[in-house]
Amino acid sequence: MLELKNISKHYNAGDLKVEALKDVSINFREHEFVSILGPSGCGKTTLLNIVGGLDKYTSGDLIIEGKSTKNFTDKDWDAYRNSKIGFVFQSYNLIPHLTVLENVELSLTLSGIKAKERKERAKNALSDVGLGDVINKKPNQLSGGQMQRVAIARALVNDPQIILADEPTGALDSETSVQIMEILKKISKRRLIVMVTHNKELAEKYSTRIINILDGVILNDSSPYSPRQKEKVEITAKKEKTSMSFLTAFNLSFKNLFSKKAKTFLTGFAGSIGIIGIALILAVSSGFTAYINNMQSDTLSGYPITISSVAIDYSALTSGGGMPEISEGEDGTLNVYNIQDILLDFGNFNYLSNDFVNYMQNYYKEDQEKNNPELNAMQIQYATNMFVLTDYNNEIVKLETSESVSSLSGSTSSIMFEGFDDKDYVLSYYDEVVGHYPSDKNEVALIIGDSNTISTTQLQSLGIGYTESNGTYEPISLESLIGKEYKVILNNDRYTEGLDENSNTTFTERTDYQTLYNLESAETLTISGVLRLKEDAASSLFSEGIMYLPEFRRDYTENCKNSEIAKRTVQDKKLYVPYKLDISELNMFIQDDNLFNFTDPYVMQYIIVNQYDTDITIDEVIELALQAVGASSIPTGIYIYPKTFEAKENVLNYIEEWNESEIGQGNNIIPTDATGFLTSTLGQLVDIISYVLIAFASISLIVSSIMIGIITYTSVIERTKEIGVLRSIGARKKDISRLFNAETTTIGLLSGILGIVVTYICCPIINVIINSLAGVNVGQIAMLNPLHALLLVAISVVLTLISGLIPSRIAAKKDPVVALRTE
Repeated sequence: MLELKNISKHYNAGDLKVEALKDVSINFREHEFVSILGPSGCGKTTLLNIVGGLDKYTSGDLIIEGKSTKNFTDKDWDAYRNSKIGFVFQSYNLIPHLTVLENVELSLTLSGIKAKERKERAKNALSDVGLGDVINKKPNQLSGGQMQRVAIARALVNDPQIILADEPTGALDSETSVQIMEILKKISKRRLIVMVTHNKELAEKYSTRIINILDGVILNDSSPYSPRQKEKVEITAKKEKTSMSFLTAFNLSFKNLFSKKAKTFLTGFAGSIGIIGIALILAVSSGFTAYINNMQSDTLSGYPITISSVAIDYSALTSGGGMPEISEGEDGTLNVYNIQDILLDFGNFNYLSNDFVNYMQNYYKEDQEKNNPELNAMQIQYATNMFVLTDYNNEIVKLETSESVSSLSGSTSSIMFEGFDDKDYVLSYYDEVVGHYPSDKNEVALIIGDSNTISTTQLQSLGIGYTESNGTYEPISLESLIGKEYKVILNNDRYTEGLDENSNTTFTERTDYQTLYNLESAETLTISGVLRLKEDAASSLFSEGIMYLPEFRRDYTENCKNSEIAKRTVQDKKLYVPYKLDISELNMFIQDDNLFNFTDPYVMQYIIVNQYDTDITIDEVIELALQAVGASSIPTGIYIYPKTFEAKENVLNYIEEWNESEIGQGNNIIPTDATGFLTSTLGQLVDIISYVLIAFASISLIVSSIMIGIITYTSVIERTKEIGVLRSIGARKKDISRLFNAETTTIGLLSGILGIVVTYICCPIINVIINSLAGVNVGQIAMLNPLHALLLVAISVVLTLISGLIPSRIAAKKDPVVALRTE
């Protein structure tokens, strides 16, 4: 069954060569109780370790069931120890954080036995040694004799052919020693037992064969066994390899960590500090990003994507890109430059052709047909230049409704403006304070701010009277404003045709307001309601003033197109109002130092076109002239109200597709997205700050990982004997490595979860502090994205696993013989 043939074992202790065994040859029977006697250091334990496959011989051969072990691999030795060998140690070598039952089950686990069978066999083995009633106790709750019996049960549970006992009674009293020897004697009837002992009396009483060794040489053998007498051995097929699943390794590691709760918690918390830092930074960063997104989403209504006739490239203007070089003045002199020339370099004339308008209307139409539209609204604004009269303190006055142009944004404003076709969208921002929302094209709404206040200048602009007494102004009843009328004078009544001193045709605006006010042809607009901006509205859709319906504007534009002045503008190709100049004569204004003082947007557009030497057609010039009399079919602006950042980007990309298309060549459209530029800049700033803080927090995370690596190495040192035990029952090197990898993974998981839990606990506290410092309710600034939380837990696990690779590799390489001797 088992044969040692000329076995020698040498150790190198520095320059000294120690011969532990010298040419030892022994043959063992299948069933016998062999005691090996000899003084300390004679080679007894070395012999036992070689038989058990824990140590390798220097020369000779170990024959197992007729098979040489010279070419055995580590895997072969592991399988041999697990299936054919059972170890019983002097110091028991039970794993302290496992129960008695779990200690016995361990070798069966490595054999791949299923849990139900494993438990049953372990219970039977414990019952056989008289410990069926202590299976759930921990080793430290047992006596020495009980622990040794557990060790015997562990050695027997996998039904090995050979039991190797190293001083099994060395740490026991005489009575308990006898009990252990009786158990071993009984086992020897069915198995080979090889026992190393100093106790000659017990050996002679219980052993069937005694071998004496001195200085690595066999002195005598009481019952030698000759190969010629070898019995026919019936070899039972055994499992050829062992394996510890990651789940088993995880279970062992968890129980070890759970047995040291305080240390495990402190280690996990220390490892979580870096996770907490990064998680809080990500939480605040995500919160600020969400706040910026919400802020922009709220302000998208007040600051939509604007495609106006005159556009400014904000990003180029603020970054200085394309800025013309300005030479520095010499000492004692000042070099002069014109700021208007620089500003014009950042301007662009957007010609909003019918093709482009149709292009954008198709986009809006397709969007509104979706289940979840991306756009709140789209407004196409046309020049009206309306002539409006009203009764102001019993006097008929003309309202200043002409649009003024911003020299930076190109946007226009007026006290009278067009509303939206979508009533519900408007009412989502405004309350109907008095009266009702206009339901007829000749009804208008008065738009007021959320504070129910208005300046005297605004009242005068709107033609609304007010009362002053001793510097105090009487409040105005909103009810009294319902029914106030405004008369819109149509072009044919507004202008009279005549001749100037050169007999050229002119059109002069009438000033007999009372007569015009009473004309039946005048369109009457009546205030039907007062709309007040909601208190919780982040921005407004309109400035304060009079809002008329798109339906009225469409009818008014159609009437203007059919007016005499519009027809003559097209026919004569002349701009009759407001400057009554030939188009060609406008060139003189290009060099005018007061260029940016123009308030008329139509002249402004032409000047910018000329400044850029754009190839503009005569028809396009006529359209500009028609805008002055409200008869143009070309809009002055398109205002798009996206719901989200993504929707806004989709709109901008759609416009860019126009610029890249064949039809858009030569007519590039530059949209104005002031809020997008500002919020993206703010977002970039938040990102930069976040990256810097994350970099600092990552340092603590790396330090934590290194610390966990050190702690894992400490754990390897603490569990060295456990490593030896596991190797003795057949655990592979990779199983040992897996065991400690499972431990670092568990710590990493604990650190990650602790970090996330602490972060979620801190978030409400941070929100309270930020809201308190801000003085206003800014909402949940610190809010950790669940996806970020999962990612951070994963990062924690990966980093701790990496940090434990070196210690786990060191553990796997430990010599099992040395590990078993470690205290």
